[in-house]
Amino acid sequence: MNSIVEQQFELSSRVLAMRYDESLLARMLAGLLCLVLFLTVNPFLALLLLALVSLNVRLPTMPFIVIASIAFAVFFYNREYGIEFYPGLAGDDIPHYRSMYETNYGITLSDLWRNFVESPNGGEILWHLPWWFAVNELDMGTETFVFLHYFVNLVTLFITFRLLSTRYWVAFAVVYFFLTPLTVDVMTNIFRQQLAFAMFVSGIALRFRHNSRAGTWLIHASPFMHMSLVFYLITYWTFLVLRRMKAFDHKLRFVVLLTMLMAIVPALSSMAVAFLDSIGISKIMSFFETGGGSELRVYLVLLGYGVPMLVAFFWLDNDDINRLFLLLNFAVFSIVLALPGANGIYDRLLMFTLPLMGFYFFRLFLRYFPPLWRTPALVFIFALGAYRVYLPTLEHNGVGYFLAYGQAFDPFMGLIRMLVSF
Repeated sequence: MNSIVEQQFELSSRVLAMRYDESLLARMLAGLLCLVLFLTVNPFLALLLLALVSLNVRLPTMPFIVIASIAFAVFFYNREYGIEFYPGLAGDDIPHYRSMYETNYGITLSDLWRNFVESPNGGEILWHLPWWFAVNELDMGTETFVFLHYFVNLVTLFITFRLLSTRYWVAFAVVYFFLTPLTVDVMTNIFRQQLAFAMFVSGIALRFRHNSRAGTWLIHASPFMHMSLVFYLITYWTFLVLRRMKAFDHKLRFVVLLTMLMAIVPALSSMAVAFLDSIGISKIMSFFETGGGSELRVYLVLLGYGVPMLVAFFWLDNDDINRLFLLLNFAVFSIVLALPGANGIYDRLLMFTLPLMGFYFFRLFLRYFPPLWRTPALVFIFALGAYRVYLPTLEHNGVGYFLAYGQAFDPFMGLIRMLVSF
């Protein structure tokens, strides 16, 4: 009897060992595939291919994040600086960040803190502190700062996707870059707000998906990376109040409260602008100046975004993360509705809120649609986003015209070729 048990145990051990070996082999091959693709293929194309692979095979987290972040950082770094991506509409913020980095040279930590107290916007302590150490203690050059900031932003962004989904996090990267407008533009030249955004969304994922208190700390720390996150933080507090009232469980009650929010936020917007201006956010006033754009177009765009989100909220079950994403979008919509001609608001608020709408719909898509739809959906999202980035290049405009020194759409512009060519 004992011999039979021992034989069964030995057989089970061999099966488990074989499965472990197969799993280890699969992870090694997947890691090798990540390396080969990012070395030889355009990083955006490599991202799509690996997202499709990840639907069936788990990719190794750290190897992917490291090699993908390096490849994308080289891709974004190699371009002209100080240019206008859209003449008269959008310029390049990187020279401003270079100047901010250089001003940290030779000052003390007390000076750093004083700058934050006197001018919170632009003097955010969490952003300046590591770069102060880099320029004063490591004597790091400005060009190294620019490349390293790209790398840090990308690492934190991929970590955010991993926190949002253990299984489909690479697919979330495709959704982020290609489903909603302006995300490639943001990664190209908006450093501080991009990093603060990743902190905030990572905090949401940690708080509500992983039930970690670290998420609460990240959410509340994000304004110290960029002051614009104060608005998101206030919306987060509003969400917690609504959640405690069980407003999301009674959808009619939530619609009433949302209607009140859409009315109250515009009414308070003028006071909020005056307050932000008083604490040193001097640029905020220019964002609220009308830019002469079509107000009807703004209304139609917001209608096209808002109605599908509300329909999905009513007809489908949503978790706390999706409910918060919904509330954040409508809070920003209320600001835009208050001043529909203020193009600065559209650019600076919606460019970081609309990706949350993309996550909102993609999370519902993963839950309610059969797996066979995932591959065509990712290919369609990639094609749609790539076309949107490519279209302005026909008039020699847009970030796609300048990235990788004008070769952003070369499918074989992999890491090896970039390092050799540039």
